[in-house]
Amino acid sequence: MQSSEARYEVDGDAIMQSVHQPVFEFVQAPRLADWSQDAVVSWKRRWDQYVGIVRQRCMESGERVEVALRSVKNCIEPELLEALCLYELRKSVDDATSEELVDLREDGIDARVLKYYRDFATLIKENGLSQILGVGNPADSGRRCFEMMFAGM
Repeated sequence: MQSSEARYEVDGDAIMQSVHQPVFEFVQAPRLADWSQDAVVSWKRRWDQYVGIVRQRCMESGERVEVALRSVKNCIEPELLEALCLYELRKSVDDATSEELVDLREDGIDARVLKYYRDFATLIKENGLSQILGVGNPADSGRRCFEMMFAGM
């Protein structure tokens, strides 16, 4: 057992005791920015590693896993998330769950179609056409078209 009193060398310098330094690892959730097969497979692998690291940390620290994990929605680029929810899940972003987003399967054709929709959505936003085309919440689209058709009557 070590004593708490300071020890000094002959010339008056303090003798420093070695202290174990904690090792911290910065763990960052992976980002998904593309819906190609390679990007999805790579992201899924990195996501599983991230979840494993966070679970291990939570077991050691007693922290709740749900609090420590970043949500899947926050790990997907906003434009891609909006396109996925709107065109693949046919839901609004708020209604889509993390489980649905992680379970999505894609092949080459789906990736190309989704890229088309994503580019089209970007074009609509950049040119301010969302009100004219009725883009937004899928539940409101029918009502909006109906109102626009009969607005002049």
